[in-house]
Amino acid sequence: MELRSDVRPILKAHISTLRNHDGRIPVQELLANFIAPIVLGAGFGVWQVATEASFPFGNLLAGLAILFGFFLALTTFVFSLRRQVSTRRPLTDLRAPVLIDELFVNCEYAVIVSGAATVLALLFDVIGQPILGSVLIVALAHIFVLVMMCLKRLNRAYEIHKEDLRAEARAARDGRQRGNAA
Repeated sequence: MELRSDVRPILKAHISTLRNHDGRIPVQELLANFIAPIVLGAGFGVWQVATEASFPFGNLLAGLAILFGFFLALTTFVFSLRRQVSTRRPLTDLRAPVLIDELFVNCEYAVIVSGAATVLALLFDVIGQPILGSVLIVALAHIFVLVMMCLKRLNRAYEIHKEDLRAEARAARDGRQRGNAA
């Protein structure tokens, strides 16, 4: 029996949005989404231990909580947007619904990551272990990549929608011109 709180389907769906049409995840995606954040986190950990510096993550907690709420609201908005797109007939371009579906999954995943990062920032603020700071840097870098991914998908869906509206306007104008000619 699957738990209602099991987020593995969301994690799997997010990973699938990184895949190309051939089913493979490009090296650039792996680098940007996972490897670069891990390298940044490791570098931060080495710097923190080597310099014995303490980094105040307390202010980050408020920012992460806001970001968590933003992603939750964005997920709700994208869900509503998808419902609007699915009820629109006729749907002339099927790329926009696919992008919106991917954006929805990415937003759900971002809610999970930003929520975990918020809890992690709280723990770091209370415990202050350098390893938690490194993991938090990994999460922050990953969240940054997620924001960029969501923005790119949203922008592309908007461009497709704009092309669709222009095509509809042309069709309506041509229909009026044909009606006037008759």
